[in-house]
Amino acid sequence: MMSKTERRECDRFHLPGATLSYRIEKKLFKSSSFSGGYIPVHDISLGGIRFLSQASFNLDAKVTLKIYLPDNGESLVLKGVVVWASDYPGESYDYLIGVRFDPYGDKKNFNSPDSLSKLKELEKQHS
Repeated sequence: MMSKTERRECDRFHLPGATLSYRIEKKLFKSSSFSGGYIPVHDISLGGIRFLSQASFNLDAKVTLKIYLPDNGESLVLKGVVVWASDYPGESYDYLIGVRFDPYGDKKNFNSPDSLSKLKELEKQHS
């Protein structure tokens, strides 16, 4: 039996009370509104996020997440891709979703370097 190899490059940390809303990016029709209400964040890292959901997500779906930070009322907007989804039976939510964040930088379609700085600050506070 082979052991599962850990591929994660960044440590996960918990943000108690953090929630998110999401937007699934479509190629033809761009929406500016977020849906999903205030979905609980399971945990987060500099490279991605896990969150609970009532809805299933397609693998490789491009998403924009608006993450609400409970400590100061601020929010972060981060883009990424759904890399896995699993059933989450017996809980208030049906699915656990994993998203890998897009790269950070000043190029088009990258996540803001300011978002990376904020995540690093949160990691220090909550690790």
